[in-house]
Amino acid sequence: MSCVQVEGPLGSVYRWQSADERATEWRCLCRTTAGRAAALIARLRALQFYAVPEIVATSIVNGDPDYMAWIAHSVSPE
Repeated sequence: MSCVQVEGPLGSVYRWQSADERATEWRCLCRTTAGRAAALIARLRALQFYAVPEIVATSIVNGDPDYMAWIAHSVSPE
């Protein structure tokens, strides 16, 4: 991944195993390319402790060309 923004702490309210739950969590926004997304998702799953972690991918449909090139360069194997 090229960078991560960490937001929080955030209060979360969710339903889990038929019960209402509350937790303090942090939102991490990770940047990578579509081609490296599966590897990032696998790594995030390995590092966290939730049974069903919230890991979602959002496509970037457009962006500053220099920024997009930086992301691609940052995640390319050396």
